Amino acid sequence: MTHATLDELHKELRRGSITEADIRLRGGTEKIEGVCNKVTDQVFVNPQPSLVEVLLHELIHRRYKRWGEQRVTAEAIRLRNQMTPNDIATWFRRYQRIVTKRDTPVRFPKEDVAL
Repeated sequence: MTHATLDELHKELRRGSITEADIRLRGGTEKIEGVCNKVTDQVFVNPQPSLVEVLLHELIHRRYKRWGEQRVTAEAIRLRNQMTPNDIATWFRRYQRIVTKRDTPVRFPKEDVAL
């Protein structure tokens, strides 16, 4: 994306009318991460699927220290794609119960981390 595009999207963001929510289409089992209502222009974002995939990815790194990045990524995506929306919501709730939040950035030497 060009900076001009990002500037335009920043203007859209400033318009507001953005809601964080669990998103489900009637009668569907799809994993919906975001939707824009064409009638009201309201944007809905579900952070759960992406967060759960990142969480799975990092937990795989921790559990299987010898696995390479490509294998970890593939496994996290595979596991996340097998989850139902209820599974994702359950993992998200579990994460929220145990997570510690920090206000300051955490910095690590590159050689000490598995991304």
